[in-house]
Amino acid sequence: MGSTFKAIRKEEVENFQIPLPPLPEQRRIAEILSAVDRKLELERRRKEKLERMKKGLMNELLTGRKRMKVEE
Repeated sequence: MGSTFKAIRKEEVENFQIPLPPLPEQRRIAEILSAVDRKLELERRRKEKLERMKKGLMNELLTGRKRMKVEE
């Protein structure tokens, strides 16, 4: 068993053509990615806020400053 390794020559890479979408499509892609980045940032901030709230609530519960009503 084995595998073969086919080398890539420098000339092949230098002449490799990478197709690009038209400029309006590139701009639209950039807009979509920017919107996703903004949404991710908002969600990250929301998560941090919720984590701070949880930490504060846990501290109040564990120190006894806040009591929970337990139904039996």
